[in-house]
Amino acid sequence: MPLVTKFLGRYVYGWHRTLGLLIAIPVILWSVSGALYPIASAITPRIRKDWVNSIIIQEARLPITVRQALQQNNITALHGFRVVSLNRQLYYQVEKKALETPIYLNCTTGEALPNGDAQYALWVALEMLGDAALTNTITNQGLENAINNGNGVKQISRITSFNNAYKKSNKILPVYQIAFDRKDAICLYIDPITSKLAAVSNRSSEAFGQFFAIFHQWTFIQDYSLRLWVLGCFALLAFASGVIGLYIMWITRIKKSHPEIPRQPIRKWHRRLGNVFFLTSILFAFSGVYHIAIQFLPAFNEQVYFDNSQFTTDELPPDFTRFFHKISPQEKLVGLSSAKFNNNLYLRASLLDKANQMTVRHINAADFDVENNGDMKYATYLANIYSENNGSEFAKCYYLLKYDDEYVATNKRLPIVKVAYEKNNHERFFIDPATGRLVSRIVDGDIWERYSFAFFHKHYFWGKILGQESAKTLGGITTVISAIGFIFLTIAGLILFVKRRLD
Repeated sequence: MPLVTKFLGRYVYGWHRTLGLLIAIPVILWSVSGALYPIASAITPRIRKDWVNSIIIQEARLPITVRQALQQNNITALHGFRVVSLNRQLYYQVEKKALETPIYLNCTTGEALPNGDAQYALWVALEMLGDAALTNTITNQGLENAINNGNGVKQISRITSFNNAYKKSNKILPVYQIAFDRKDAICLYIDPITSKLAAVSNRSSEAFGQFFAIFHQWTFIQDYSLRLWVLGCFALLAFASGVIGLYIMWITRIKKSHPEIPRQPIRKWHRRLGNVFFLTSILFAFSGVYHIAIQFLPAFNEQVYFDNSQFTTDELPPDFTRFFHKISPQEKLVGLSSAKFNNNLYLRASLLDKANQMTVRHINAADFDVENNGDMKYATYLANIYSENNGSEFAKCYYLLKYDDEYVATNKRLPIVKVAYEKNNHERFFIDPATGRLVSRIVDGDIWERYSFAFFHKHYFWGKILGQESAKTLGGITTVISAIGFIFLTIAGLILFVKRRLD
């Protein structure tokens, strides 16, 4: 041990200085962008709401059934349908095949709405935005005319793959990108299948997003694999520099003068800052390396997992009389869609009771029997397909009404059904029962990386100590303080190096 200590004492300062020079610029770039990251929340545009109002669906408002509307338009098979409200009229939103652009059939006339999906996405965006003047400008000329002529609408396009503007972290595809002709250049990304907001941006948030991507994620390196290697190497060097700095300051505890140590006041500040921020610097670097390393593993692409079932038009009921008999007078029907599983077609009814509590009821389209726990059975059915399980493996099902450590807010969809297996490192599937889409899939290994990044990189450990409400606020404060500390620590180290070279 004395020989090892002597060897380290001889070379450790040189290693620390060399590593510090190599990582100085990367650390400053990461720290500056990290310290400014809370600005993203402040400049994210505020909209009135991120949902559309519930509609009350009454039998009288469906004079033409979905089966009649489909037959009127010569559609013999489909993936699914649901009832939506567009400009105060009800339509059947019909997906012929999963992920294809839906068509919209008027519930009163059965006629197909031209460019219906874009019109519906625009209507949802206007409802969420809550800009009365803009809404009047667009609706007075007609949604279709606004889309074609660009009066009030700067751009509207269907996004089927992630890009620089709509990043993979947004999770949801396909969506409509709707840019409005306003001073702030606000842009909403709408998922028409769920009538929900996927993302929102404006000129300021887009500019900051580009800044952060360049400074923190180094998108100026075009090749993704090369970028990961470069980021990973510098993060690993930063981790090594932090560990060596810890050795110098806490383990060796050298109190005698050393020829490698300049007798400068700046050295005291470098050491003091190191004493304060040594732990956060090491944990920042470690979690960064871990996060990057995970990217090299084969990625599980949730986008390729979805319910692609089909059924014929004739499987739908000729009328809704018996269906509405399954709904009590005290309940309000606020959602009607279809779901097919276990060789049965169901009408999925979303109901509000007197206390405004939401329940979901699956009613068999053939005999109108109620299928208890339909969402759970549907999600388990899909999870067995996605996991290639024949049904022999026991699965536990949970209804999730809020986000947690495993199903985080970036998934953007609630309520959700979690289906958990014992096999494959406790494989868990999170399925949206309203659409049949797989939102997320995790195993035990994913959890450790998420904890590492959330606790060590974003400082969300405050949520475990003081509750989730404080996690983001306190996490942001301590992250900013640490990032500023890294900047001064690095600058002090650079000044020490320059002074030593000049002496």
